Amino acid sequence: MSSTSIQLHRPSAASGPQRPEVTARVFERLHARYGTKWADLWRGQAIDDVMAEWSRGMAGLSLQQIADGLAAFCSDWPPTMPEFVRACAPPIDIEVAYYEAQAYMSARSRGEDRRLSHPALFWAAAELGGDIALPYRPMRARWVAALNAVLQAGEIPPPPPRPAALITHTHTSTRPPPEARRRLADALAGMRSGALRSAISAAVGVEPFEEEAPK
Repeated sequence: MSSTSIQLHRPSAASGPQRPEVTARVFERLHARYGTKWADLWRGQAIDDVMAEWSRGMAGLSLQQIADGLAAFCSDWPPTMPEFVRACAPPIDIEVAYYEAQAYMSARSRGEDRRLSHPALFWAAAELGGDIALPYRPMRARWVAALNAVLQAGEIPPPPPRPAALITHTHTSTRPPPEARRRLADALAGMRSGALRSAISAAVGVEPFEEEAPK
């Protein structure tokens, strides 16, 4: 693997082996695709032992990753277990992963849904905080360190649900309705203090009714 890529799938004891029915389905699909080439790989071996080893090798893979691996593997010869696991979770370019995480965190902050290829990208981005918005080059060392720390921690949970979008209210006007304006105007007109009357009038946007001078 080159220094510009990283393997996100790292099975751990905490993950536990893949479910037997999932492994059995993978074997059925590969047998249907490769026929005797697939069967010949295990000739003379106890198939239960082979499937148990594949279950351990696929520990931690999601069903979507396994489906992706089945779709991606197109060699003329059937895969070994390590080859199949790499097809399910291929190494990812570190810079590509950074910008994927950056776009995900930006969309999340706006309350938008966005698919993430691996939960480790979320937790590594969360470790960087607001600095995930910075360009990749000055962040490369911190990004790699954050990713490795997340991957070495063991089982990686999915990102938590994003906070519900805040309810915003459209500002229309602070001016009181007509009837209230008339009552306020009457009250203002009756105030003796001109300064206080002017201050309240400016605050609520109501001019006091002035009595007409006698003719």
